[in-house]
Amino acid sequence: MAWSQSQLLQSIGWAIVNSLWQMAFLWCLFLVILHVFKPSSRNRYMLAVGSLLTGACWSFITFINFEISSNTGESQISSALSTGDHFISNILSAASMAYLVLLTYPAYQLVRNLGHVKRIRTKGLRKADIQYRLFVQKISSRLNIKKRVTVFVSELITSPLTIGYLKPVILLPVAALNHLTVQQVEAILLHELSHIRRLDYLVNLVMSVISTVFYFNPFVRQFMKAIDEERENCCDEMVLQFQYDKVGYATALFTLEKISTAAQALAIAATGKNSLKKRIEKMAGMENNKQFSFRQVAGLLTAFFFIVAFNSLIIVKSQQREKDDAMASKSIVNPFLFMPGEEELSSPATLTPAIDPNQNIASAKRAEQEKASAPLLIQEYYPSTAPVQEYSFVAADDVDASLSKEQKEQVSKTVKTTKKIMKNLQWKEIETQIGEVMTTREKALARQEYNQEVESLNWENIERNLKAQYEKIDWCTLNGNMNEALTMMQLDSIYSKNKAILFELEKAEADISKTKSTSETPVPDASVNELAKFKANVKANLQKVENLREKKIIRL
Repeated sequence: MAWSQSQLLQSIGWAIVNSLWQMAFLWCLFLVILHVFKPSSRNRYMLAVGSLLTGACWSFITFINFEISSNTGESQISSALSTGDHFISNILSAASMAYLVLLTYPAYQLVRNLGHVKRIRTKGLRKADIQYRLFVQKISSRLNIKKRVTVFVSELITSPLTIGYLKPVILLPVAALNHLTVQQVEAILLHELSHIRRLDYLVNLVMSVISTVFYFNPFVRQFMKAIDEERENCCDEMVLQFQYDKVGYATALFTLEKISTAAQALAIAATGKNSLKKRIEKMAGMENNKQFSFRQVAGLLTAFFFIVAFNSLIIVKSQQREKDDAMASKSIVNPFLFMPGEEELSSPATLTPAIDPNQNIASAKRAEQEKASAPLLIQEYYPSTAPVQEYSFVAADDVDASLSKEQKEQVSKTVKTTKKIMKNLQWKEIETQIGEVMTTREKALARQEYNQEVESLNWENIERNLKAQYEKIDWCTLNGNMNEALTMMQLDSIYSKNKAILFELEKAEADISKTKSTSETPVPDASVNELAKFKANVKANLQKVENLREKKIIRL
């Protein structure tokens, strides 16, 4: 038949057949590295992704090599086909036809999933609560995520997920807000932000395309399973690095798994299909030691079977036996030709998230769960390496008796200055992070709530404990930074006043210009010149203030 002699079909069939042992070989190599070197979750993830990409490229190179060698007649398989025995060509062409016909179903699923992702991104959405939007904005900045991340509540999903690469979006199901606490929702949001930071959506899209093309290959499915498992483990580790409660986070995952009824193939979700139990056991430190089983060596046996079978077939059908040894070392399908070298795996990037004691100030719903804690501006000057998260009560009489009048005044002044800085300068930093997330009215309400939370802190207890720890505090550095903060506040005040004056001057200039064009009464040139001169002075003052502000670096 003519179709059985198609060079393209034979090349596709040859690549398909060889991809089985190629992926099997890479899978066995992957298992050996896991058992010998026991890499971290991040390195296991990178190794699985790299192996799958290597297998896909290897198969493509096999296809190109066969296509070129068929045109030149240099390969032994081409020589075997040219002898008149069409057994191999019929098998390869039939395998290609079956592959292309069956490929329509996984390709249709991929396109359908892409359409579903596009639909849930635009329909059934509403804005998430302001506290969650602020949380995402803040953590995105801390994780150095340059892209703007938006968060919505969706009626079309049952599990939190992340979609998009250029414009990432986090979607929360309505059930997640109804069944989870605020802290659990924040942990889930941090999980999804970790996906965005790691570019998991883009990687998952590429892996999905490879999985679709190699839908017939069981080793590709094994790699995809390993990638999904290790990706979720990496994100779980990120959540735990931020010191969220393990039990609460595991409970949130279990709750989401119970209410979830569908999986999103091209979206990165916080819950997995079958690995939730392993993830919870790993977080709780109860992970079982993996036992070596026959399933782990099945890939190795399959790889050897395909290597022996296909190389034997080529040798039998070849008309030039003297070229066998050369082909074994030069052919692109030699399994040892592309064996990876002993390259050292890069160590995972260490993330040391800072615990911000003011993190929950913007959330009034969690105020009752907060303990009285000192502002970071004071905490960071303790010489101890462990963060001071809460203070113990100290008898006021004993503390006051140990300090002089000047020292007491210094502590009192520090506390008052800290409160002032928190209400003004630190709020401006928060307002900058908010950006376009909130409207003007929402910002006003948020600042009012923020000031209430600042006032609700136990300042008397903070002052008492500062007195008790007086000798351990680096007062010189603390006072220096507080003076810089106060200077910055004064500069901000001057800048705002000059900005308001400049606005009025520009308005006056517009009125004068309008008067000149519509009124017959002339405006004195002297007044116009004075106004322009005054405006130039104001602009110069604004530039000076901006230059001074750029030189100040305040760490709150």
